Amino acid sequence: MSLKLISKNLILKKPTKEDVNFLIEELNNWEISKWLVRVPYPYQYKDAIEWLKITEINELSFNIYHKNILIGGISLDTKENSTNPELGYWIGQKHWGYGFAYEACNALLKYIFSNTSVETIYASHIVNNYKSKKILLKMGFIQIGNGKKYSISRDAEVEDVNYQLLKS
Repeated sequence: MSLKLISKNLILKKPTKEDVNFLIEELNNWEISKWLVRVPYPYQYKDAIEWLKITEINELSFNIYHKNILIGGISLDTKENSTNPELGYWIGQKHWGYGFAYEACNALLKYIFSNTSVETIYASHIVNNYKSKKILLKMGFIQIGNGKKYSISRDAEVEDVNYQLLKS
């Protein structure tokens, strides 16, 4: 049985093949993909199938559902050249402004700090992604520096802002 996290308005669970078209529809939107470093644009069927495979392998990779509708994605995993667990998330554009990213992140962080030995979680956002900055600061993340990452969607190296959250 795979892990499922439930918050007040959301369910974080593994996507299924029935979610592929929703994933394609939501992530084939430049207003979302331009802020994500590990998501291609345009987002295609093969990309959605690859995400399904990733969620099978990584216990802490989920999609976010509101009223049984897929509205986003969230994961905690290690990125390339790192052993640090890093939080990543996205919310479909028509679901922005309802606090869903904050709620989903809180549900995952609460689970991690209560059920694993993880003491520090990292996160980052592309420079000028003020919505993600606001969410991370509201959750208690502290800015620890700036860096650069390769963005698949932009096919370019981008500047990012790095954060950490310590278990309290």
